Amino acid sequence: MCDPSFLNEKPVETNFELKLVPYSEDLVWQYGEVSYCESVAFVHIFFVYVSSVEEYRLNVRHRVSEWFGQLNKAQNSHWMIIFDSSKAKEKKNRGSILEKLKSDFAKHQEKLVEVCDGGSSTEMTQKISQTFIASLDRFLLNYEQAYAQLKGNWENDSWNLTTFVNQQFNLCRFLWNLSLYDAVSAELDKIDSLVNEIIRNSSENSPQWLQNLKNQSFGETCPLLRLLTHVEGVAENVSLIELRTFLLANQILSFIFIYNNRRSRTASPASPRTTEATQSMLKNDFANIMLKCASCTIQNLRAEIYELGVEYDQILFRVWISVVLTDVIELVEQLFVPLRKLTQDQNIVCHLVSLKCNSLYEIFACSESKPKKAIASWLKATVAQRNADILGSKTAELLNVLRRTFLDRTQLEGSPDQGKNLEELVEYVLIDGIQIFKEFGWEKSASVFLKFLFNVYKENSSENDKKATFMKLLNNLLENCPITEVLIENCETGMEMFLKDMKENRDTWMKILLLMSTRSEEIDKRRKYGEMLIQEAKKDDNQIKIYNFDFGVPTSFPILVKKVSELFIFSLLDAQMSLKITLENRFEFSLKDCTVKLFFKKLNKYTTEPLGPLFSCHMPDSNTSRCTAKTKGLRAREDYKEIMKVAVNEVEEGSPVFVLDGPVDLDPGLNVFELKTVADQVGSFALNHIEITVGPSLKFLLHYQQSIVDFPTLENVYLSIDLRKPNVTLKQKPDTLLAGIAQMISLNVTAGTNAVLEPSELKIKCKGEDPVMEFLSDSEWTNELVLGIPSLEPYKGKTIDVYLYLPIDEMHFSAEKTILTTKQLQVEWLNEKWIIELGFLPILSLKMSTTIVETKVLFSLDISRSDDFNFFDILLLEANLNQKQSIMKPPFEAKLMNPKLEKIEAHSSHKIVWELPDSKIDKSIPLKHDLKLTYRAEKKSESKNSSCFLPEFSFEKDYFFDWKQELGIGKAEYDICAQIIPAENIALCRVNQECGLLVSLKLISNHSDSRIVATVDADPHYWSLINKCAVVHMKESGIGQTTFTIIPRQIGLLPFPSVYIHRCNPDYNEKDPITEATVLGERLNSYHRFQGKQMRVIQMKPAAEDTGSMGSTSTTATLKTAMKRAFKTVASRMDREKD
Repeated sequence: MCDPSFLNEKPVETNFELKLVPYSEDLVWQYGEVSYCESVAFVHIFFVYVSSVEEYRLNVRHRVSEWFGQLNKAQNSHWMIIFDSSKAKEKKNRGSILEKLKSDFAKHQEKLVEVCDGGSSTEMTQKISQTFIASLDRFLLNYEQAYAQLKGNWENDSWNLTTFVNQQFNLCRFLWNLSLYDAVSAELDKIDSLVNEIIRNSSENSPQWLQNLKNQSFGETCPLLRLLTHVEGVAENVSLIELRTFLLANQILSFIFIYNNRRSRTASPASPRTTEATQSMLKNDFANIMLKCASCTIQNLRAEIYELGVEYDQILFRVWISVVLTDVIELVEQLFVPLRKLTQDQNIVCHLVSLKCNSLYEIFACSESKPKKAIASWLKATVAQRNADILGSKTAELLNVLRRTFLDRTQLEGSPDQGKNLEELVEYVLIDGIQIFKEFGWEKSASVFLKFLFNVYKENSSENDKKATFMKLLNNLLENCPITEVLIENCETGMEMFLKDMKENRDTWMKILLLMSTRSEEIDKRRKYGEMLIQEAKKDDNQIKIYNFDFGVPTSFPILVKKVSELFIFSLLDAQMSLKITLENRFEFSLKDCTVKLFFKKLNKYTTEPLGPLFSCHMPDSNTSRCTAKTKGLRAREDYKEIMKVAVNEVEEGSPVFVLDGPVDLDPGLNVFELKTVADQVGSFALNHIEITVGPSLKFLLHYQQSIVDFPTLENVYLSIDLRKPNVTLKQKPDTLLAGIAQMISLNVTAGTNAVLEPSELKIKCKGEDPVMEFLSDSEWTNELVLGIPSLEPYKGKTIDVYLYLPIDEMHFSAEKTILTTKQLQVEWLNEKWIIELGFLPILSLKMSTTIVETKVLFSLDISRSDDFNFFDILLLEANLNQKQSIMKPPFEAKLMNPKLEKIEAHSSHKIVWELPDSKIDKSIPLKHDLKLTYRAEKKSESKNSSCFLPEFSFEKDYFFDWKQELGIGKAEYDICAQIIPAENIALCRVNQECGLLVSLKLISNHSDSRIVATVDADPHYWSLINKCAVVHMKESGIGQTTFTIIPRQIGLLPFPSVYIHRCNPDYNEKDPITEATVLGERLNSYHRFQGKQMRVIQMKPAAEDTGSMGSTSTTATLKTAMKRAFKTVASRMDREKD
């Protein structure tokens, strides 16, 4: 176990070999000295093996003293003395020798260890380990201190980059020997970062050593990656590019060691499948790490060259990139995985392959003599074929090709004509790179390097190779290249070199003509190629279809839809339809004799499916917004182009197609055309695509969803073709329909598209199980009306008048007189049904109530006019109320208290009161009551209000109201007397001042209760109630009293609070709190003597007046006095009434 403190990590496991060597003063390292690990001893051990003190004194003591002195002089405390006591035990001198040693090394007794019989002890093992760890920590600390010192002094002119790098690399070698490969990688990264930081932070007045580094440029030879893994440091006059190559080489080497270490850990014979998957992932990870490290090195070197201002030849940098990347990629494919099988971060692969291909192409294209001489001079001293085993086969091959290309034949070793030439090598690298780009989706890069490959072929290759490569390049550019200038340049090149071959592929040739006729820089050229396009379209060859969603040319479509006049078109069957469309011609010339067609398809979710995603957003609350994608869009599907091609090429039978009256010219700019068709199929449709045919063989197909994407202000165009059916509608009705009186409405009966050839019947009735509406038919009122309809021509109609009457069949009451009764008319005609909904306002608002007056029960009926029409009155003719007490006896007629029935004018009311017959039946048993009213409308003047029209027969008919209901008739059991007691000696209450509500109860029935619960209820806007419930203890005389505290909240006449009485809950205990849940029992009938009484409330007494009148008596005392006085008054009054 090793615990290097500088790692700032947990202890790591490592294995290394310990070696014992004879002591030498050269192996002792000074305190704080940075030393090579191979030249120092980490632990110094002195073995003492004597049998007596005398032997120790004569033979050992002077030697151990000299040894200790040398170590002490170097301030080296990493030493031990091991005493083997085997011989001393035989002579029984062990104790004396040990004491002598402790005496000589009294200050270092912890460094003395005893062993016996030549064996080892646990104590010795622990002491050796502790001493070694301490020595190791000191050794590493020396390096850390030296690193910090050098890092802080880099601005000095005397600072030495070589010393710094070699010193830190010595530390890396030491960690390498300890198998701490991750630590090695971290130290190399630290060197890399510091060098980069120093160069980037250097100013114009940089130190001398940086000037020397700048002057070194790229050095005398090209540094080779694998060769630099075998050196132990950098040279004194190292160049920047050599330093970067040295660091990259050792970083890659550390990655390889780390990979091997982790691969051995993950190997598991028990589960080979898991091991294979894990190691495959490990290979991918380390391949990516190595490629990214190479990429970072190239980027850092480029940035550092720029920061330092190094003068160099660009072509040498290209050579170095080619050599380094060739070596790195070869190592990755040999040790880990082929580039094409990398599953992670494929972009870094394409980036490095692009760098390599571009660098080699630049070398190939180098034609000037000066760069060639620079390459020859730089490569002259590099190793060649004889070092292929060390450099790697591909790196050695590249070097040999470069040397054969740029060096003189006399300077080459071996056979200078053997092997590939530079053209063949560049061709191979470009082809391989293009394949990788295509596999990883870098289509644009593939097109660029296809252009490079064509240029390579153009130099020396055969005509067939040039043509095949160029046509392949051109097709790729047409599909993927976004730069129009590049496209046009290559198209013009192709026309110069391979015009005949280009015309053989008619699809590609038409695309090229479309591109050149729209995007050429000169207008003359655009017109020239446009004429060629028109001439090509006139040929009777295979028809060419140009799709706006699959143009095949990376430029905007030459014909755009700008506007469609109608977004929704409604038409009847067999009617003529038309719409206008605005098309933009982006050509510089007119398209002659064009035919334009608009194709509609049946409406479904696929017809109008957008190309892009469609989102909807809603806010469930004020702080939350939720967005959902209703559809991903057609482009989310891989085969969306094929789907759209099927949509525009398959025409539905019978679907509308709008066409022009004849051929037209599509001029440059905007063109507006009117297209027509006849509706010959019923259904709903949407605009699918536009077809523009130029000549016999060129057809532009514009899918409308793509047009919406190209011009976002466009919207879907819908078409609805309908067959009009016979119809019945409500033509005219009063603004206010009244229930309880006869009225008239008008219906419109219309034939549809087809004529009604024979007379027919129309039936009208009220929808529902128990229809109550009546209709006038031949001077009779019936529940169903049958009318005769004559024959009708197509789209012709007839108006019929319907006289109807909706009786008032229940108590309708509304304080605002706005209650409406909704009824539905069901109309049947020609086997079709229509529902017409009508709202009726009852002409009379009826409200029923019962009142108990001592032993009598009164039944009252309040009748109010609900309408506002004053040109007629309601004349009450008869009012009867019968009560049925037994099935064996006839009903008893209630006594009418006000037999004189009056007219009811608009905005007026009338009350009818009956006295109900006496009944001995218990109040819990309801009795049947039958109420009948007879009334008539009496006309006063002609109606000048158009909102209500009453025909003459409305005033000739008698109307009836029949109401039957079961009611429980109870009798009063208690007489309630309530009185409000002001706090002051006045008859009025003051607002916001407490008052007393005195409630007195008097028994008026045969049943008595010892406890009665009185409750109070009031509108909180008028009164505040301090207590709402009170238990009243009834006296034997049947009288009881209680009080409630109330506070008036408004000034004016306020109604008394309502008082109710209940039997007391038998489970109530006097000790329990008084609440509605604990005390309330059965509700009792009562006679309220002060029902409807009001109390006047005045304003608060002014503060000055209140202060001046204040005496020794408080408001509470005054209220109590008033309450006592009121108690006596009410009690005496109720006693007199009882007598």
